[in-house]
Amino acid sequence: MNSESNVYHYDCKKEKEHCSTILKCSGSSGLISVPATTPATPLVLATVPVRIPKWCNNPCVNIEFASNVEVVSGTEGATINIIVTIFKNCPDNLRVPIGSYSYGSSALLASASTFSFFVCDCNTCQSNECCTYSAEITFSSAIGTVATLNNAALSAIIASSDCSC
Repeated sequence: MNSESNVYHYDCKKEKEHCSTILKCSGSSGLISVPATTPATPLVLATVPVRIPKWCNNPCVNIEFASNVEVVSGTEGATINIIVTIFKNCPDNLRVPIGSYSYGSSALLASASTFSFFVCDCNTCQSNECCTYSAEITFSSAIGTVATLNNAALSAIIASSDCSC
């Protein structure tokens, strides 16, 4: 028996014509001080515009947020708590929260760390419609510490959920 007879040869050329993905990335936000208390207006960390292509049937958008957190100084018992929420803004002027992530840490000494998270939005806008996703601080508490977020970035991967990519 030929060993090649049991090997499955997948020809992806046909699928690639109908199943593509798009990557969109925001620029870096630079340095942002973490508010000691929740800001009256959410603090925008990063945005990424997304247009759903006409070829994309039943699209899903995978959103990734990433940022560095730097504790500049802290005292005994110091803490930092942040909630970052991803919002979708479309031409119909609806601002819809897609998902949130909570970051918390004791902040006794100067330190640096990173945090990132993913959310998936399969309730996307109509084809060829442009929406903007934003990452915003919707809650913050920095007690006994000075902290910053730097290089906050947002990326979006758009793919058709009809494909088995």
